[in-house]
Amino acid sequence: MCGQKCIVMVYDICMQSIGLGVVIVLVTAFGYASNFLNWRFLNYGVTRFLYYIGALVHETSHAILCVLTGAKIEEFTVFGEQPQVVHRKSKIPLLGELLISAAPIAGGLLFLFLVNRFLLGNYFTMPEVQFSSWYDWRSLAMAPLMLFSQLNFLQWQSWVAILLSFNVGAMIGPSMRDLGNVWPMLIILFFVRSALLTSLAFAALGLILFNILLQSVAILFLAAARRNAPVAIIGAILFIIAAVVGIGQVVILDKAHATFDNYYRFRDCVQLLEKTDTYGTCKTASGATIKIVDIGGKWYLDGDGPGVW
Repeated sequence: MCGQKCIVMVYDICMQSIGLGVVIVLVTAFGYASNFLNWRFLNYGVTRFLYYIGALVHETSHAILCVLTGAKIEEFTVFGEQPQVVHRKSKIPLLGELLISAAPIAGGLLFLFLVNRFLLGNYFTMPEVQFSSWYDWRSLAMAPLMLFSQLNFLQWQSWVAILLSFNVGAMIGPSMRDLGNVWPMLIILFFVRSALLTSLAFAALGLILFNILLQSVAILFLAAARRNAPVAIIGAILFIIAAVVGIGQVVILDKAHATFDNYYRFRDCVQLLEKTDTYGTCKTASGATIKIVDIGGKWYLDGDGPGVW
């Protein structure tokens, strides 16, 4: 009997075969969870205002792709009860509708990148979530806590990030209507593997999880202030568990980044193709070729190190 080794091997195969459609469904589901928390527990004037900022980015992303794919826009609503873009069919069959429906993921990420780059001066570093092995589920779970650890409540940049992050779910997550419009293509995407597109989708998912973490903290403090003991206790327990898990993952990642050999194993590399003092390339168990680079004495995937976001 091969025991744990066989279990890990089967798990790796399942994780490496994940399709883009699965991640898009997860982004949608957690986006809805974020919106539910806002409307159920944080339904205040400021959160409603922030929701409409997210809705503006969301619907504008739809509208831009409508123009680019030749779909005539008949209605553009942001500040109504139901923000939406009503449009005719795209001139690009199937693919055009898919691009329009998934546009908020790319549009929201671009908006947040531009804010971080030009308004905040690269204040935040987006934790890498490069899906190539089962370890990346750990990095995804840790991403919200990594972002949370970068907050400094004495600096205005952190407050801008907090305010924007409260509406990331509305900004990035496709709606059920969006997915319903392209469900045949979505089924196909369950079998599509693209390292770039999947990484972008995972980045969006990590940001929405960060959104939910901030909401959970806010709900916890509000419950404590109102002396709603059951909610406060449950929230405190969940937050402590998340913090403990996150700290453990931070330690694991810090050790992985410390040396080339550690990061080589962390990325599940099975064949070394090239190695110098500043970079190396290897082939992973899934067959992907990746480049590992030295940035400030630590090792990262090329293009995913500090300062990229």
